[in-house]
Parts: sequence; C-alpha cells; structure tokens
Amino acid sequence: MIDPTANTLGYRALKTFPDTRLGLRMMYAALRLTRFVRPPSALHVEKLRIPRRDGGKVRLVVVRPKKTAMNMPVVLHIHGGGYAAGVPEQDYEIVRRYISAAPGIFVMPDYRVSLKAPFPAALYDCYDALIWLRDNARNLGGRLDQIFIMGESAGGGLTASLCQMARDKGEVGIACQFPLYAMLDDRPDQWTEIENSLLAWSKTKNRLGWKLYLGQAIADPPNYSVPARAKALHGLPPAVGFIGDHDGFLGQNLAYFDLLRSFGVDARLQVFKGAYHGVDILAPNSDVGKAIWDYAIEEFKRAVETCSVQN
Repeated sequence: MIDPTANTLGYRALKTFPDTRLGLRMMYAALRLTRFVRPPSALHVEKLRIPRRDGGKVRLVVVRPKKTAMNMPVVLHIHGGGYAAGVPEQDYEIVRRYISAAPGIFVMPDYRVSLKAPFPAALYDCYDALIWLRDNARNLGGRLDQIFIMGESAGGGLTASLCQMARDKGEVGIACQFPLYAMLDDRPDQWTEIENSLLAWSKTKNRLGWKLYLGQAIADPPNYSVPARAKALHGLPPAVGFIGDHDGFLGQNLAYFDLLRSFGVDARLQVFKGAYHGVDILAPNSDVGKAIWDYAIEEFKRAVETCSVQN
C-alpha cells in the first residue's frame, strides 16, 4: 500500500501515459514544456551551450544561489525520464531544496534523450558537461575537490555509468555520487514485481525505455550502457541513494548497492515504505515525501561536510 497522502494528481496523471512509444513521446512533450517554467526566485539561473565531441552543442542550465558565495560544492545534476524524455528545468524544485540546505552550484545538462539518439549520446553529453564543470568550477565559485554527480531514475542510472567512466578515464575526481531510485539494469529478472496499478513507471515502459536507449546494442549492451552489468566497481566514489518499496527498481538498487559495498565502496541506500517511483517529485509534501526529503537533505549536507577528493 502506498502512503495515502502521496496519492496526488501528478502521480495519477503520470500513470495515464500509455505504455507505448506514443506514451513516451507524450511524456517527452509534457516535460519539454517545463523549459518555460520560471525558476524559484532564490536561484540564479544561467543557460548556455558548450561544445560536444561530435561538433554539436550541449545545452547547460547552471543554477546557484542568488546570494554569492565561494568554495561551494559543484553538482552535475542529471534529470530523469526513462532515458527517453526530460529537460533540466523539470528539476528546479529539487535543486532549490538542496541549495537551500547547503549552498552549491548545480550544472544540469540537457542531454540527448533516446527518442532522439540512442546510447552513447546521453552519456557522452553528460561526460562533456562534467569536463566543462571541472574546467569552470573555480570560476563559478565552486570547489574543485568537491564535484558530485546526482540524478533521479534514468538520471540515477547515468550517474552510476558516469562515475564508472570517470574512474576509468581518470580525468575528473568525483567526491560523491547520488544515484537516486536509479534505472540501473535492463535485465527483466531485475525488475521487482509490484501491482501495476501502483506503479508510476511500469514494467512495459521500462522495457521500451531500455530498447530505445540501447538501440541495436540491446542484445549485447556495451560497457557503461547498463551500470548494473559492470564487472568491477572498485575505486568508485561514495554512493548515497534512496528508493521506495513500491518501485520496480527496488531489487536492482538493493543489488547494486550491495555490489558497491562488496568492492569496498561506502554505499548507503535507504528504502522508504509506502513510496512509489518519483514520490519525492510528485508528492514532496506527503508524509513519505517529507521523510525522503529529510533524509536526502541530511545526506547531502553530510557529503558536503565529509566528502572531498584531489583533482
């Protein structure tokens, strides 16, 4: 049973999108409209475009407190949307909550979603944004030794993949990662069976999302495309996550955090009873939403106080 206070209009509306490519396109169109949402008044927002490796441009939304500060953590924040949809602006309220608790700079890439281009487009766009973040951290007032990566759902999956890629390339040191209710594993047996009527993101949508993201490589996913398939997780940054017990990603998140710990990574995952996928966004003021945000803010503040790495 989900928390009855979390049965919001947004939750019910999300479940109405059909479990088809058309449904994902409808989600894509709805989320694109958030580009025109005004950011919270407490935030300073700058939008820019940076070069990407194929000669195109990656759009970035850079968010920081209006009251200037120096030596702030710098967070690459990656939006969710099943790898298929989404824009940075949909997460203004998420970023506002973190910045209100511990001032920081959030760099949010508008990566190419899988409805436009399959893997590795999204991951490469996020990595190019990470390199830009590294090169511009000090000019933004950020700490080069406190670069975090954070994302929800598919953004959590990209967070995990990006940390694996950053470790292997050795170009950027990541102080902490936050893969939140992350979309980590394409394998059907890694889906947690939950009554379909309670799911904000269904098993069918999930299968379609992975099919679009992996494209022709779906039979043999390449390195970094499916973070849970990685063979070695040693040397990764500390990981913090949370997930609801009514989330189809529950099992794969538990397994991934267990695997991180088996490789010596400091990894903490909190499971919230009565929480569905994305309840922190769709019902932040519900009983379980408030509990999640209390946990998320405390863990973010703890990371700011304790996590750093030499770059």
